[in-house]
Amino acid sequence: NDTATTEIYTLSLHDALPILIKAHIETEPGEQLDIPGLEKDLARIFGINIFKNVDYQVDQDPEGTKLVIKAEEKDWGPGYIRFGMNLESDFAGSSKFNVATSYTNTPINKSGGEWRTELQLGYDQRFFTEFYQPMDNRLRYFIKTWATYSKLHFGRFEAGRQAADYIATTSTIGFGAGRLFGNWGSLEFGKIGRASCRERV
Repeated sequence: NDTATTEIYTLSLHDALPILIKAHIETEPGEQLDIPGLEKDLARIFGINIFKNVDYQVDQDPEGTKLVIKAEEKDWGPGYIRFGMNLESDFAGSSKFNVATSYTNTPINKSGGEWRTELQLGYDQRFFTEFYQPMDNRLRYFIKTWATYSKLHFGRFEAGRQAADYIATTSTIGFGAGRLFGNWGSLEFGKIGRASCRERV
């Protein structure tokens, strides 16, 4: 088999995408072209979930065999918004209604950074925002920082009946760093600061 010199080609103008693509490719320049291994590379690239099509072609030029990987970015990225709602009722005149939305923007820089924010309003209120930043070209090591705020209802029950209703307000801020181990999971260390209070309704 001919050797393959890997070249990344993307139909998107986003500067971060070539680095993200290379991070998910195990095929190396100068190696024998392994089609089953290459198909696994393409599956990993598609699994990033920011491309609508991933393909490859093999070109011959005076310098040898050239492997070109084409990844076409989704039209609706790189920011994604989701909405949801929840309604609970005990059919005795008491009901709880919440509406939630989340926004994810990835990649936001050439190193594959991601920013994610969630907001919930209604009976229970919650806010969450996180910035996640890979630290190497293989996207294995990372740092992240996050902040949360929540205002949640909960009850104290006696003899099967609710005796009191409380509101718990909690704020947290955190920083973490770690390493990904493929599909096995990750190892992470961090520091969390938390403040909370509880009041009776």
